[in-house]
Amino acid sequence: TIPLELKLRNTADGIRMTWTPVRELEKLRTKSYRIDPLTLKAGDANPLAAVKGELLEIRAGFEPGDAEEIGFKVRGATITYDAKKQELCINGQSSPAPLLGGKQQIVIYVDRTALEVFASEGLTYMPKPFIPKADDLSVDLSVKGGSARITSMEVHELKSAWSRE
Repeated sequence: TIPLELKLRNTADGIRMTWTPVRELEKLRTKSYRIDPLTLKAGDANPLAAVKGELLEIRAGFEPGDAEEIGFKVRGATITYDAKKQELCINGQSSPAPLLGGKQQIVIYVDRTALEVFASEGLTYMPKPFIPKADDLSVDLSVKGGSARITSMEVHELKSAWSRE
């Protein structure tokens, strides 16, 4: 797992623990892509088509609108947010991820052996073992069943934490 910061947060269901990546991981960023805010509809072209990378950090903020699902495909892994159920699903495994103020923030880290996804400001954390195909460096963002407002989108290529620099 990547290094995490643990905090306690008051919610409508009581006090809950949150998990968020430590800020020091930002030092691993080598190349960044930013997408301007946009409304993405079902069938639109992939706004991340030009992004390719082996080690990645993806940060997305969105308002689901009338979309049924907001989906990411990262190096072959499928990560979807079901807006109606307010659930995050990674390769078929789901976890609750409530909207906060009608918005969702998703952070995805992918490397050679793992996929770690955070949602709902750290209330949802899903670490998964994952071995991507070496030649699949793609990143895809899509919407099903309506449109969603992408309020922020950043993708960062990362260097290895084991580099000698």
